[in-house]
Amino acid sequence: MANFRKDSLEYQAVIIFDSELSEEAVKEEIAKIEATISAHSGSVVSNQLWGRRQLAYPIQKKQYGIYVVIDFNADNNLVSDLNRQLKINDNCLRVLIVERDEFAPPLSTKLREQAAPLQGERGSRDSRSSSDDDSDDIPQDDDDIDDDDQSADAQA
Repeated sequence: MANFRKDSLEYQAVIIFDSELSEEAVKEEIAKIEATISAHSGSVVSNQLWGRRQLAYPIQKKQYGIYVVIDFNADNNLVSDLNRQLKINDNCLRVLIVERDEFAPPLSTKLREQAAPLQGERGSRDSRSSSDDDSDDIPQDDDDIDDDDQSADAQA
């Protein structure tokens, strides 16, 4: 079976911009990226501004970054040019461009699905009802413990 490779592939770029940028400046940066993709005969499928988030570790002494996810179709030449362009951009802290697997769900969808159960897992303190109180399962004084020991001795 021959290995067929399309000229235009689907890619996903995750870009972290400096958190000190204004909203307008971030939109301008996104517009520049989209213009670069269009200029190289590519097409932007979607872009998502995830907003300001804390970084897992400091990058250039920054604790926060503005995350942007862009899905696009393009050829390999564009990807290397775009990657180089973003790495020399002072406003861009990090960039990751990956080729999308045709069977994999979009990265952003996968992350939302993983995050959804985590948000409501514990619940808030106000939402706990008095029936959830497990204090009746724990002996409150020594008399409760002694009663259990005496009943165990009586059975033996």
